[in-house]
Formats: sequence, C-alpha cells, structure tokens
Amino acid sequence: MALDRQGIVDQTVGQFSSDAKVLNNRIWLNTQQQYKDNAPDQYKKQNVAQAKTLLEGDGYTLGSDGVYAKGGKKLSFVIDTTANNPLREQTITVMIPMLKQAGIAATFEANPDIFKGPDKPKSLQAGGFQVALFAWVGSPFISGTPPIYESPQGAGAVQQNYSRIGTPQIDTLLKDWLTQTDASKVADTGNQIDKLLWDQMATLPLYQKPTFIAYTSSVKNVQDNPTQQGALWNANTWTKQ
Repeated sequence: MALDRQGIVDQTVGQFSSDAKVLNNRIWLNTQQQYKDNAPDQYKKQNVAQAKTLLEGDGYTLGSDGVYAKGGKKLSFVIDTTANNPLREQTITVMIPMLKQAGIAATFEANPDIFKGPDKPKSLQAGGFQVALFAWVGSPFISGTPPIYESPQGAGAVQQNYSRIGTPQIDTLLKDWLTQTDASKVADTGNQIDKLLWDQMATLPLYQKPTFIAYTSSVKNVQDNPTQQGALWNANTWTKQ
C-alpha cells in the first residue's frame, strides 16, 4: 500500500516505452489475452494512510525520525537486487522515498550472490534476504510457473518460491492447471491462482519490462518475442532480400 506502482512505472520503464503498464497479475502478462486485472482495490493505488493504519494496528509507533518502530526495533529493510542493473537500481531508488512516506525505512543493496546456490548465505535459495527485487522471464509454457508458487516440500526444496510460503488450495490448483487442455479453463484457472496469490501477498508484481529488437530492413519476418525463446523464435521463417 505504501508503493505507487504507477509512479514506479512512470519513472522507470515508462521513460522508454509508452506501452509500459502496471502489472496486476502474476500468472498472465498484460500482453496476453488470458490477462485479467485481479488486483484488489486496496493495492491499485498508493495509500499511505492505510499503510500506516495497518502498522499501528500491529503495534508500531511512529518515531520522531518518521520511521515506525516496535519493541525498540525500527521498521527498516534492505532491498536486494542483481548487481550492475541500472533499471532495477532505479526502481529501488524510486521505491525508497515512497516507503519513507509510510514510515518504512529501506536501503539498496546490489547482491552479487542473489541467484547463487544455497551455499551462499545471501542468495534467494538460501533465504538470506529481507526484500528482493528481480524478474522472471516468461515462457511459452505454463509448466514453468508452478515452481514459483508451490509450497516448499521440506528443507532445500524451495524451487523458485523464494518467499517460502504457500497454501494447499494454491498447490491443488497448480496441479490441476497443468492437466487442463481446454484453453478457456487454462486461462480461468490461472486467474483463480492469481486471485489467491493476491490474498497471500508474499510478492508484488510491478511491470512487464518492454523489449526492443533492431534489425536491418533487408531481413523479413523478424518478430520480437519477450519470452525465454527470444527474437530467434521464428528464425526458420526469416528471409533476406
């Protein structure tokens, strides 16, 4: 509630793409026909007053420095992201003053170990982070999504569920989703899962990063593809004049 996600888009990807939009779905991207805006109203716009009400209801007290504290401990977070990524660094730079408005202190950390294995204490796999900003690259296949949201099954089995949280209901829907063959049911189940993920609120989607592709006009049939397949996805149809 402390974050103005439209403001984040405007000051980051919106600077180089007029098509950039806030992403309000974790399962479908807003360039896919299955996409629905499932975000509850309280998360669609920044609401500093409501954020403060929630914190105060949980026993936090606003200090003279404008930061909440509870039990003598300040509400302060380190936001980790990948090293040498100006866009993500700018995203966090925009987020920090928004959080401060709601009495939440935050700092930036470029973490070179963020995607390393569990032997690195500050990696996502090891869980050695407080807040992390990163991206998943989309795939043409839905089979890559369940490992992100399935409940961890024992120590070291987090897969890509770095927040280490899940529910039996989400787990069941994810399993059913992979067995469905009717396109309308696949779309609907994906949106059911996303609605439950909004209730869980362990992650917050920001935006789908726009992609760019440059090529000479003498090559025909080139089409961009923002998924893991990349621009070469239809290279067998390219022709050169």
